[in-house]
Amino acid sequence: MNNPEDITLGFSNQNLKILGGNTHITTCLSNATYVNYRAVLDTITRDKHIKVNKKDFLQKIDRLSAIYSIMESQTIRIEIAKEDITITADNDFLNNKGKEVIPIELQGQPMNIGFNGPILKLLLNTIEEEDPQIYYQDPNKMIFVETEKTFVSCMPFGLAN
Repeated sequence: MNNPEDITLGFSNQNLKILGGNTHITTCLSNATYVNYRAVLDTITRDKHIKVNKKDFLQKIDRLSAIYSIMESQTIRIEIAKEDITITADNDFLNNKGKEVIPIELQGQPMNIGFNGPILKLLLNTIEEEDPQIYYQDPNKMIFVETEKTFVSCMPFGLAN
């Protein structure tokens, strides 16, 4: 691509790749039924959120996912408390557990919620802000980050006690 306005498209049955200047976009087709997010967004309140250092959060998720999560699930548990979040990952096969704690600013109520570690990392890597506000509702509803440029969301996993 000699001209910065040139765009290259590549595609297969499952993927689409768009290249233009410094922008690289890759998508993957997933044959599934999805939630009507427009209807969901109308019901969201923005009164509960945490403010966390993205770099620190990513490092802790990375470490726990790599060491403790079983490859099939890669589930991490997040306990939101008044002054920090505790992230844990279990590996029942090896009978061990990892734990990391990160300071936060909390607006709302404490809560426990579970996520797929790599998916949560994808969400966080999409955000440019160093200290994003992550909005939440309850353990069964999506979390999201909304900025002037970005809206990203992630659905949680149900957690067994």
